[in-house]
Amino acid sequence: MLHDYSLHCKLSEYVYKPAEEFMAQIKREFGLYSEFSSVDGSDVAVCWDSTRVIIVCRGTQATSWNDIKADLKSYKTKFQDICWTHDGFKDEVEKNLKWAIKVAKENKMDTKVVSVCGHSLGGAMAHLFALYIEHELSNKCKLFTYGSPRVGGMSFNKAWNSCKIEAHRFRNNNDVVPGVPFYIMNYMHVGKLHYINHYGNIRKMTYWQRLKDKLRGRWRALQKGQPFDGVFDHSIGLYSEKISKQFN
Repeated sequence: MLHDYSLHCKLSEYVYKPAEEFMAQIKREFGLYSEFSSVDGSDVAVCWDSTRVIIVCRGTQATSWNDIKADLKSYKTKFQDICWTHDGFKDEVEKNLKWAIKVAKENKMDTKVVSVCGHSLGGAMAHLFALYIEHELSNKCKLFTYGSPRVGGMSFNKAWNSCKIEAHRFRNNNDVVPGVPFYIMNYMHVGKLHYINHYGNIRKMTYWQRLKDKLRGRWRALQKGQPFDGVFDHSIGLYSEKISKQFN
């Protein structure tokens, strides 16, 4: 059986595929049934088996104006009367929120392990899905994100801490996306950080150790002819490869 870190990363990778292909692949590889919804550029899948329900959110597609617009709407607005958060991320979640919760309830989410995952924009959306499930439904929920941006500020952080969600946040070396929106704009991360160093291993490091490792990663990338290291490190395929090697 795949480790939770690897399983949720694979789902976050496969959800970029066309709906039918995604549903067939996760049934074949993981024995998961699923339903898929695409509303105005926001793609979400609900997957389940006899013991778990997983909500998977698709991340940013570089060719999608809807995704780019969502990423850029960084002013804060109210999310479901819970907290203030990034307007673009909130909009993407609310397009599929009622549908996803309905499907999850139909598959007995209240008696199963519930988790939410996503990469990039999908990771940001996953934060809000998890917050809603815990805050509004009082259903315990786990969160797994890969290269997720920051989602909210003090209001979001307060609501998040009141729920005590088990959250795992993965960042690959110089991935640029977890650095936005900027901290100076009153945005912050939540959850436990799993930092992937430039060797591809998950290590617990201090801020200064990570800074030193990022410089090493950047130098190594330049030697390989990769000037845009921060963009290269954001690849969900790279996350999946590195996490699978360590946890399979």
